[in-house]
Amino acid sequence: MALKSETEKLPFAVISVYNDNPGYLLKYFEEVIIMDNSDIQQEWNEKSLRTENTNVRISYSRTHNPGHSLRNFLDYITDNYDNLPQKFALLKSNIVP
Repeated sequence: MALKSETEKLPFAVISVYNDNPGYLLKYFEEVIIMDNSDIQQEWNEKSLRTENTNVRISYSRTHNPGHSLRNFLDYITDNYDNLPQKFALLKSNIVP
């Protein structure tokens, strides 16, 4: 799904984070769920992400590190199966350099 313009945003994303800052991805979405598997203290936090991205609805969840982001994605899908959005993205925060 390609964006039509630089100002267009996709409706929703689930972002799996491991020892990385997902802030640069937020500008592409109207709403995100951040599932943080990090095993170290991050320089960013939920409050700083909300302050820097006031035009994005952000939900934050600290999750156990299962060793792979697919677990976060499957958890989201199974937990929300009856209410899944029509379109959404599943992303790893370190996917884009």
